Amino acid sequence: GAGFIGSHVCDTYVADGYEVLCVDNLSSGKRANIAHLLDSAHFQFVEADITHPEAMAALFASFQPTIVNHHAAQKSVVTSLEDPLYDLDINGKGLLVLLACIQKHPIDTFVYVSSGGALSKVIEGDETSREEDTPQLISPYAITKYAGEQYLAIYAEAYGFAYTVLRYANVFGPRQIPDGECGVVPIFVNNIVANQTSVLMTYPDMPRGCTRGLCVCRRCCR
Repeated sequence: GAGFIGSHVCDTYVADGYEVLCVDNLSSGKRANIAHLLDSAHFQFVEADITHPEAMAALFASFQPTIVNHHAAQKSVVTSLEDPLYDLDINGKGLLVLLACIQKHPIDTFVYVSSGGALSKVIEGDETSREEDTPQLISPYAITKYAGEQYLAIYAEAYGFAYTVLRYANVFGPRQIPDGECGVVPIFVNNIVANQTSVLMTYPDMPRGCTRGLCVCRRCCR
């Protein structure tokens, strides 16, 4: 896509010699994030919405992708609480539209971006989270993302493609939207630029890890 992480994913694929079709409805993505790629013979951009079955079916039929790297999402926990139907439409229906396209146009690999929220589990005396843990889902956003993992596993088995699930947590870096309601790194950077004070709340029993966006992209494109 043309968003924060998606645009870096496009950069990585183009640099590696792939033919890339970038699809984004520009609700949060920006053309500026992919402007440097528009002259590349290996890159195409289409403004479209993943919740529109006809539009997605047409793109699958014309481009015939072998890899789907799915970063399009409603990513705000707050929004998912205030408008869970919208969250379900984007994160639930949007994924199912893509999976329906794969039924008619087979692919080799699907990369799905889930959420660290799908690993939210706290056991007294054990601060670690493991992939095999049973998630304790704490928001509609986490529910739709985790449900997506289950849908993907079923479709991969039924239609014979490989898949990878990435549970991102607190990703930061260039092109990140700096004025969201969460994201400690951009919030602190904004405060520094504005010469404002940042307040750091320390909870020794609740560590918070952050992930560099460029590191994420290298991993999800390999």
